[in-house]
Amino acid sequence: MSFFKTTYWQYCIVAALAVAVFCYWLLLFPYIPVVRETSQLFLWTGDYFTERIVTPGGTARYLGEMIAQCFINPVNGAIAYTIIFVIAQLLSSRLLRQLFPTMKTAYRFMLSLVVPVALWLLGMVPSIPLTLTVAVIMVLGAGCAIMALPSSKRLWVLLPTIAAVYWLAGTDFYDYDEEVGKEMGTYEEMECDLLLRQGEWHEIIRRFPQPESPAVRSAVILAYHKTGQMGKQDCNATLSKRELMQNLVVPSEQQGSSLSVFNISDTHFVVNFGSLSSAFIASDLAYQLYWTNIAQRTAFEAMEFIPNYNKSGRALKRLVETNIISGHYDVARKYIAILEKTTFYSGWARKMRQLVDHPEQIVNYPFLHSAQKEYENTTDIFFI
Repeated sequence: MSFFKTTYWQYCIVAALAVAVFCYWLLLFPYIPVVRETSQLFLWTGDYFTERIVTPGGTARYLGEMIAQCFINPVNGAIAYTIIFVIAQLLSSRLLRQLFPTMKTAYRFMLSLVVPVALWLLGMVPSIPLTLTVAVIMVLGAGCAIMALPSSKRLWVLLPTIAAVYWLAGTDFYDYDEEVGKEMGTYEEMECDLLLRQGEWHEIIRRFPQPESPAVRSAVILAYHKTGQMGKQDCNATLSKRELMQNLVVPSEQQGSSLSVFNISDTHFVVNFGSLSSAFIASDLAYQLYWTNIAQRTAFEAMEFIPNYNKSGRALKRLVETNIISGHYDVARKYIAILEKTTFYSGWARKMRQLVDHPEQIVNYPFLHSAQKEYENTTDIFFI
C-alpha cells in the first residue's frame, strides 16, 4: 500500500497508457496520421514561416505542420501521438496540482487524463490538423508557467500572457475550416490508400474481401493482377485495364464528388471523386497502369479535397514523376524546387533533379523508362 502513497503508481499508469496509445495508432489506425501528412506541405523557408506566424494561432499551426510532416511514416505518427499524450497529461497534472493543491491525488490524476484523452479522440478526425492540439499544449504550458510565479506577480503577468498566448495559439479559424464535400475519405479508403502506397498487394486482398468503395474495389482488382491471382477473386476477373479504371466511377448522386472526363487513345473515362483518399487511389492505379495523364490529373484533384487548401508533398511528388514521363522537364523542375525545401522529400527531389538535367539517365529507372515508352505511344489528351 505504501506504493500508492507515492507518485510512482501515476507514472506507471501513464507509461501503460503511452504504450496503449502507441499500439493504437501503429496497429489499428496507422493510416490516419499518414493522411494528415498527405494533406499538407511543410517547407523550410522564410516565406512559409512568415505566412504562418502573421496570423493569430499561426505559430501553433506552423508547429503542428512541422510535426505532421513526420507522419509520412506510420511509426513516426504513433511515436508523435504518444509524446503528445504524455506531455498533455504531465502539463494537466501539474496545472491541477497548482490550482487545487488540497484535492485528493487520485481525483487529480483522473482529471489530468481528460485533456490527453480528448486530444487522442480529436486525432481520429483527420480533417482537423494538429494546430488545435499544439494550441492546447501551449495554453497548458503557459498556465503552468503563470501559476509557478509568486501570487503577487501573477496579475501583472496574466494580461500580457493572455495576449501573447492568443497570438501564438489563438484559434486560426481558416485552418479549422472543413467545407462540405471536401472529405479525407472513409476509413476503408484511407487504409487502402496507405497499403497501395506501400505496395502491399497481398494485404490489400486480405483486408478488403468485399470492398464498399469503388476505388478500393479497383485497388483490389489491381492487387489480384499484381500478385498473379487474377481469376481467383470474387470480383469480375475478366476486367481489362481500361475497364479497371472505369470501376473508379462512384454514384453521381454521391455528395461532394467532382466529375472529370479523361481520354486515353480515343477512349473516354468518366471518373467521379468523393474524397482525397479515393483521388490518390485513382492516381496510384493510373500510375501503375502507365496512364500518365490520368495519374497527373488525379493528383491535382486530390489536392482540391484538402480542407484548408494546403498543398500536398505527395501530390507534388506525383507531378514530378508524371512530368518526367511526359518529357516536360521544366515543369518537373518547378515542383522539384519546392520539394527540395522539405524534410522527407528533399533527398528524392535531388535525385530527380539530376534526372531532369540528364534525361538520358532515365534508362536507370525501369518503371519511369517503361512508362515513358508507353506514353510515347499514347495520344496525350490531358482531359476533355
